[in-house]
Amino acid sequence: MTVASFDPKDSNAIYLAGSEFALRTLDGGSTFTDVTALQPDSSNPSAWRGRGYSGLCSIWFAFHPTDPARSFLLAMDAGKLWQGRDSLKSWTYHGHNPWPWGGGNDIAIAGQNLYATFGQHRSFQGIGVSTDDGKTFDVIHGEDHGLPKQGSCGEPKGIYAVASNPSEVFATVGDKLLHSIDSGQNWKRVSLDSKKQYLIAGDPKNPMRFFVSTDDGFVMTQDGGKPFLSIGGPGSSWRSRLSVDSNGRLLACSWRGSSPGRYRYDAGPWTRLLDENFAFSVSVDPTDPTRIALSTSDDPYHDVTGASGIWISTDDGKSWSQANDGLGMLRGQVVTFNLHNAEELVLSSFGGGYYKGNWPRTFKHSGTRLFVDPAIQKVEPKPQGN
Repeated sequence: MTVASFDPKDSNAIYLAGSEFALRTLDGGSTFTDVTALQPDSSNPSAWRGRGYSGLCSIWFAFHPTDPARSFLLAMDAGKLWQGRDSLKSWTYHGHNPWPWGGGNDIAIAGQNLYATFGQHRSFQGIGVSTDDGKTFDVIHGEDHGLPKQGSCGEPKGIYAVASNPSEVFATVGDKLLHSIDSGQNWKRVSLDSKKQYLIAGDPKNPMRFFVSTDDGFVMTQDGGKPFLSIGGPGSSWRSRLSVDSNGRLLACSWRGSSPGRYRYDAGPWTRLLDENFAFSVSVDPTDPTRIALSTSDDPYHDVTGASGIWISTDDGKSWSQANDGLGMLRGQVVTFNLHNAEELVLSSFGGGYYKGNWPRTFKHSGTRLFVDPAIQKVEPKPQGN
């Protein structure tokens, strides 16, 4: 605790506040209440809901692919991994093993198997594995598993599980793509030509088809890694998120790169849809690929943020409008459509927790921000690795 405040009219009322939460006692310290969170359901004492105090630096948010009530949030430091089972009302923590710090990065779900990557600031804190549908998580690390030891250099980033074969999973650890065929117990490196591999996104209609961002554009596979093909594309930050729409098109952000903005790959050509310097994450309506949401982010190392919040398009990326009403922070690491309710969006802010918004499908607009890229980069996919 860093701050204590006493009620000048009641000596039994004391507040204690720190970087994570604030406590209140009304009986001189005999009992304390966390005033920054509440329990919506007294019969479920492990599930909590924040009251807005949290400054979580959010890294990722995911809806469960088959259960509309379940979702997952990952954040830096002790934010790590939380799971909700009641349609965004409360959350249960899954970050204690092997210790609560270290941060969470990404999560993948395939049947009863769940996988998550833990670590930050170039430190590896393991890969979380659950084979009981998220009830418990074991954290895998160490040379015996083909992974770095806990706390060593080698921050993990993306993770992707093949839905049609839940025991098969890919992850990027220390900027290298790894592969496991035994539910994350043992890992081997995938040989690729690029020096560094970052994040992963799969085709929602074909789980064997997925994409990986690298320091030299993007690679893809049509058949679960056999083989990987280079498809070019813009320079990608290791932090920039990507997604695949229901038409199988890859959507990617180039955050503060030499040609920053929002890009799309459609089985051959690359198109730059927006020249936004702080484009960070993109999500597409799972039922209508012409509805696109883009989040912008900027690190908090200067007084005025360069992030401009959320941008939306209802015309397949031809025009864009801002949609920031109600947001307490414009820095957004991840924007995500609800897989089960396409009118609901979640924004994972970088320092202000998570926000939920409503975007009616009947809302059509002609965006005020336009960008026309005169050149379309056509790419002939080339085999990678050996």
